[in-house]
Amino acid sequence: MDSTGAPDPQRTFDTWKQSSAPGSQTLTLIKDLSSTYADAVARVKKNFADNNIHAAVDEDKTCQGVTGHVFEFTTGPDSSKFVVDRTIVPLGTGVETLTYVRSEKQPFDNEVKTSIAAWCSEAQPAAK
Repeated sequence: MDSTGAPDPQRTFDTWKQSSAPGSQTLTLIKDLSSTYADAVARVKKNFADNNIHAAVDEDKTCQGVTGHVFEFTTGPDSSKFVVDRTIVPLGTGVETLTYVRSEKQPFDNEVKTSIAAWCSEAQPAAK
């Protein structure tokens, strides 16, 4: 079976990782032109309900000049919990999702906070 997938022009992603050490911080940006904003938010909420996950943050946030949504939750085994901060923003067609993952023992990195704020301050991409 060929496990090498063909590129999907509907979905792109970039990932930045602090280091290869266990527990390093990761920032991932996914652009999905095949999904709607409402569906993306609903999938996260359904996943939370199905898996009994309680978000510390579950709120609307203005990002890129439009109303997006932010989730923050903690998950993982007791010995190595991690915090996931996910921002979902509607595009003209599709959604962008920015996800920051860090160890529960690490503070929210100031450089990452600044980068997320700058990303949210950007204007929406022009419609094609």
